[in-house]
Amino acid sequence: MTSLETKPPPPARGLPQILGVTGSTPDHVEDGVPGFAEDEHETKFTFDERILPRVLGTLRARCQPDGRYAVGQVRSIYYDTHRWQAVDEKLNSDFLKTKVRLRHYGALPGGAPVGNAFLEAKFKLGSCRRKLRVQTDWTAQQVRQMDLGGPELRRVPELLLQDICGFHGEPPGPLLPAMEVTYHRFRFVEPRSGARLSIDTQIRVTRVNRSRLPAPRKLPLGRAVLEVKGEHQALPQSLADLYQLGCKREAFSKFGVCFQWLRYASH
Repeated sequence: MTSLETKPPPPARGLPQILGVTGSTPDHVEDGVPGFAEDEHETKFTFDERILPRVLGTLRARCQPDGRYAVGQVRSIYYDTHRWQAVDEKLNSDFLKTKVRLRHYGALPGGAPVGNAFLEAKFKLGSCRRKLRVQTDWTAQQVRQMDLGGPELRRVPELLLQDICGFHGEPPGPLLPAMEVTYHRFRFVEPRSGARLSIDTQIRVTRVNRSRLPAPRKLPLGRAVLEVKGEHQALPQSLADLYQLGCKREAFSKFGVCFQWLRYASH
């Protein structure tokens, strides 16, 4: 092996090591209802991929790129119970939702793996949210080589189970890997309001747990998502004309929509 060649990362064994934790789980008040009073809102707007150049052009003209990760590929491995509890919460538009995913990243163009993987538990009450994010010592390249039905990925939720149960109650069965959803993300900050915005495009299913779901349809959904995070539940005033372009407010779940798409394709 020459000095220019690099060895592949060693295969993972067992649970990953925790390198850091950010975020928090919801606080509980006396009546058992989680407290979200100080949390930010997360509002989603969907639009047809065909108008992406116009929407992206508007944000580039009126907003600032968001830090060092302004552009990149995101890959999320979603977890759910045997009875699809998380999917049911999304498709039934439940006011209270919990989502667990293992997220890793790639560079654009090409999607080459970048950095470490993060295990996330996201809690939502209406449009308010809190997120617990755990950085692991698994690299993105290692996670891409793991089987979604394999033992390593099956055990990952153990790192968060205590916090998840404290908020949502004991899940009716273990959390299992379901699918990997991949998309391109563009991140911005609107300078007047301070709102953080992201556009997710080229959304597609790249892998599935074949013991649970049919083979993935790797073509993009054809829909893009604009997410707005901040104090308000509407687009910043400087971006109000995006409504006229075709952006519509919608409770859009990538996991839920991709689940339906896979199930529909199998019939």
